[in-house]
Amino acid sequence: MNTIVNIVMFFILIMSILWSIYLKFPQFRVFKEVRKFNKKYPKHDTYKTFLVSLATNLGTGNLVGVTTGIIIGGPGVIVWMWIFGFFSSVLSYIENIYAIKYQEKIDGENRGGACYYILKGLNNPFLSIIFAFFLLLTNTIFFPPIQINTIVKALIEILPFNKYIIGAFLVILIVLIVTKGTKKIIDITNRIVPIMTISFMMAILILLFIKIDVLWDSIKIIFYSAFNFKSIGIGILLNTITVGIKRSLFSHEAGLGTMPSITGMSNAPTPNIQGFFGMLGVYVDTLLMCTITGIVIVQLNIDFTQFEGADLVIEVFKSNFGVFGSLLGSLFLFIFAFSSLLGQYYLGESNALLFTKFSRFNAKKIIYIYQMIFVIGLLIGIYFNMQIIIGLVDIGLLLLGGTNMFVLFFLEKKDRIAKKVDLS
Repeated sequence: MNTIVNIVMFFILIMSILWSIYLKFPQFRVFKEVRKFNKKYPKHDTYKTFLVSLATNLGTGNLVGVTTGIIIGGPGVIVWMWIFGFFSSVLSYIENIYAIKYQEKIDGENRGGACYYILKGLNNPFLSIIFAFFLLLTNTIFFPPIQINTIVKALIEILPFNKYIIGAFLVILIVLIVTKGTKKIIDITNRIVPIMTISFMMAILILLFIKIDVLWDSIKIIFYSAFNFKSIGIGILLNTITVGIKRSLFSHEAGLGTMPSITGMSNAPTPNIQGFFGMLGVYVDTLLMCTITGIVIVQLNIDFTQFEGADLVIEVFKSNFGVFGSLLGSLFLFIFAFSSLLGQYYLGESNALLFTKFSRFNAKKIIYIYQMIFVIGLLIGIYFNMQIIIGLVDIGLLLLGGTNMFVLFFLEKKDRIAKKVDLS
């Protein structure tokens, strides 16, 4: 299974490079287009949609994603997360364009995503159902367990309870929130994301400043680990590259067909601006947050293999600020993973609603069934260890990434929307 996953990861990287060339590197126009849009449409709902998608990614994909990457593949993983993040951001551009192009209204709300552009764009109901099923599993069984596992580990550090008591409380809390509807989720993430992102960046920058004397040495270690195959061996280097690609992909999810389920609810005036916002999310998520987090971790200069993932994030703050740092690290883990979990729920709910087109169940029943499966995923995250949970994540990457690559190829071959879209 691991070999198959690695092959698919390299395939996605190659496709990302080819897409970038085909579209003349829209990566370099992101900031210009977003700035121009914000001037023309200040406080537009497109920005709120961007925050929800950012909340979904700014969780364990950043913190646990980069820590487990360094633990498994070494510091050089960070460089390959950069490389893959830059090129694969073009996939976010394409899939978000198609999400807006083929969105539709269900119960008065915009819904869209990969399942919808497969159904309406390729006119392939069977593949749409298959992909919806993959997304259903990914957003209940494969991805959410790592979020809840991270939250539990963060709270164990500061609360005098075992993981099952904390887990039971969290399940009840999450169920109460998600049953309030998508507007409640959007409201919570709009409040949390900007504050938590700025606070975390400030804390990390402080840590970088505290150990500024070893900053250059840490950067040299990162690049040495990424490229010096003569010293570390070609086998270790390949492991570093594949781990970097997988953790980068899990961090930003560009090309998996997951984020379009959130951006599909947007009322963006043009499809391409949603594409640029999608690319901006990849930049913030991987090229910024993962980078500064990774550098601070490398600055510790310790044996990373003694950690599992979330505990390494806490160690970063604890080693610099003592008990207060342990509390701060746990708080960041909790907030990031919790907001990410809420975004993950919304993402899955949008795709679950597609089954209303092919079954006798109405939207309320479909959502109820989805919520029950979502709870099962939470229980998996509470009970199993991080190694098993990371394995589940990789299965999700394989199923979604491999399928969505072919879908985007045939969609663009059919109508050339990404190539012809108005960039003015």
